[in-house]
Amino acid sequence: MRVIVILLALLIAYFGWQWFRKSYAEHGRPFAIKAILVAVAIALLGLAMFGRVHWVGAAAATLLAALRFVLPLILRNLPLILNLKKAHAGEKMNNNTTPISSAKLNEDDAIAVLGLEKPYTREEIILAHKRIMQNIHPDKGGSDFLASQVNEAKSLLLKILDKKSA
Repeated sequence: MRVIVILLALLIAYFGWQWFRKSYAEHGRPFAIKAILVAVAIALLGLAMFGRVHWVGAAAATLLAALRFVLPLILRNLPLILNLKKAHAGEKMNNNTTPISSAKLNEDDAIAVLGLEKPYTREEIILAHKRIMQNIHPDKGGSDFLASQVNEAKSLLLKILDKKSA
């Protein structure tokens, strides 16, 4: 039985290596890093199933490998999430020292929500909105409130630009 398992593992390794070489040539280093991390996670889980590695160690190593994918996403969107959380909690104050409500945003709040700086262009507004909504859209498990704030910020800034250009 061990011989069959070893032969099967070698066969899988051979075809996996062929696939890896071909895909690496097409996609480059980012693909290689992801593929290696996935292979290590699968190997650790397999070793845990056969009792060669404790399941807690295999799970911890798999979670560390998963951080490679999740951590950059969290770090990239952390300022946006914190700004929107402050706006939702009413901690952030506008110039009148009143809490930001979900009903109205002013221009400065809208700029902060979209992560823009003055002066901004129509293209920058649209790109910032698209980038943010890809991560916080309610269909992808995001918050309805955050999505509405981002949409409101986009429409407000586009209206301001239209008024300035008219």
